[in-house]
Amino acid sequence: MSTVEIKAYEIFKAKLGAQEAETVIEYVNSKKDNLLTDEKAKNLFLTEERAKSIFATKEDLSNAKNDIIRWTVAIIIGQTALLVALIKLL
Repeated sequence: MSTVEIKAYEIFKAKLGAQEAETVIEYVNSKKDNLLTDEKAKNLFLTEERAKSIFATKEDLSNAKNDIIRWTVAIIIGQTALLVALIKLL
């Protein structure tokens, strides 16, 4: 037992008795272990969510590529139309 657990045990022992104090300390330790497990699970979930948000999927990359191609074609067409209009004015 850690120093804190020993101090808590002594306090509970004075108020409740040795057997009850031991039961309380065991209960707290079991809950602490569950809490640590829950905390680890929560951290793992958050890590997975961060990874999903950082790394793009193939579908996301494909959509981005298609958007870039569309915008590039639209800009080329627009520049060509502007160039033709300027040449006609001269």
